[in-house]
Amino acid sequence: MNWELFALRVVLAKIAGLVIGYEREIQGKGAGLKTNALVALGSAIFILMA
Repeated sequence: MNWELFALRVVLAKIAGLVIGYEREIQGKGAGLKTNALVALGSAIFILMA
């Protein structure tokens, strides 16, 4: 896998995590913006490295 595709997928995962986190933060749920962004980022890196 080339690095450009890897970086694109990681950035898209981070954006998706931010969107989900923002929606949860507006609703006042426990896991908010930063938590969901970090989980999405870590999960994407873990899966792509395998």
